[in-house]
Amino acid sequence: MSEQAPPPEPNLIEIRVGKLANRPFKIVVHMPEEQLALPEALKELFRIGRRSLAIGFTVLFLSVLAGQTIARKIEPRALGKVIEESLLIFAWVANWRPIEIFLYDWWPIVRRRDLYRRLGEAEVELRPYRPGDERRQVLPKE
Repeated sequence: MSEQAPPPEPNLIEIRVGKLANRPFKIVVHMPEEQLALPEALKELFRIGRRSLAIGFTVLFLSVLAGQTIARKIEPRALGKVIEESLLIFAWVANWRPIEIFLYDWWPIVRRRDLYRRLGEAEVELRPYRPGDERRQVLPKE
């Protein structure tokens, strides 16, 4: 399923069939299990993000503290400065994943959740297919 969806607007799913029977019918909509799991997946992602951020900030604080202490005490000063900068780089690398979670990783989950919501709210119309009607390919070819 494509995660790219058109902007929110009233959705209409039109199904063209060869012959429509003149008897009542019912369309049953099944929600995929993935849709039911999306809110929990988003909560879990943010929980991991908060935990990772706490660890990352702790590493950042300790690295800056250790780097400044080492830079003052080591001679030659250039070596102390290299160690200080190395620890600072290490600290930002430790924060990479939490930053990635809060900036980027949650967007696909929200887009998928919104797509399922729009599909669930869409109206479904059955229309007869007549020869000469335009055929549109709406599903991606695999």
